[in-house]
Amino acid sequence: ILELERQRHLNYHNPFYEDPMNVAPISIGTIQGGDWHSTVPDEVMVEGRYGILPGESIEAAKRAFTGALQRASARDPWLKNHPPILEWFEGQFESGQTDVNEPIIKTLAKCHHHITGEETILEGVTYGSDLRLFTNYGKIPAVLYGPGDVANAHTVNEFISLEEVILGTKVLALTIHQWCGGEM
Repeated sequence: ILELERQRHLNYHNPFYEDPMNVAPISIGTIQGGDWHSTVPDEVMVEGRYGILPGESIEAAKRAFTGALQRASARDPWLKNHPPILEWFEGQFESGQTDVNEPIIKTLAKCHHHITGEETILEGVTYGSDLRLFTNYGKIPAVLYGPGDVANAHTVNEFISLEEVILGTKVLALTIHQWCGGEM
């Protein structure tokens, strides 16, 4: 799995990701096996998240993962005769992207700068979102923008400061105002 992740990132280049080796990460979230601490488990279940590279289809990503698993199993004496069972379930998020020259991105960047005094940083994200539904199916340019640090999301101590919420609200309100023809 680690070699598959490494190879996928070595063969993919995108300037909107700070870490070129962390665009579509693979993470193992749960490992379950065995009934008692002193026995060898008869089966182990491993579940995780498999990132999809921007522009890659879910089908192509699945083929890459399945092929890597089959090749690894064929090289192992025990797994060759007892191949793992691969199941795809729950959220399967394809990638989505909007051209940076789209007017909505330029408007939002201008409004962000006006409210915060800071330049906008355009970057890709490694997580799934509904943006893909707008860009891929509705053919609607979309952007992810909001307060807080995504590193705090979905954690025990998840938080966003009230100041950031207020700034984000002002930026979005001004963006809507501008988008609808209002003056700055």
